[in-house]
Amino acid sequence: MRVAGADLMQQICAQAEKKGYRIFIYGAKKEVNRGAERLRERHSAIQIVGRANGYGKEEDMGALVLSHS
Repeated sequence: MRVAGADLMQQICAQAEKKGYRIFIYGAKKEVNRGAERLRERHSAIQIVGRANGYGKEEDMGALVLSHS
């Protein structure tokens, strides 16, 4: 079975909202990454703790993760 990424993200966000999980949006261009605002509109209780585009250096990933954990 195949699932479109947008559909999967909606399902993940619905579960995160129900269970109180925190979400960090990583990847995509800045314009695409702004979709986090639409996620908040659809899932008002979702906790989006941060977001970053996918153009960072691999060696900076550890600091990015730690700063939002």
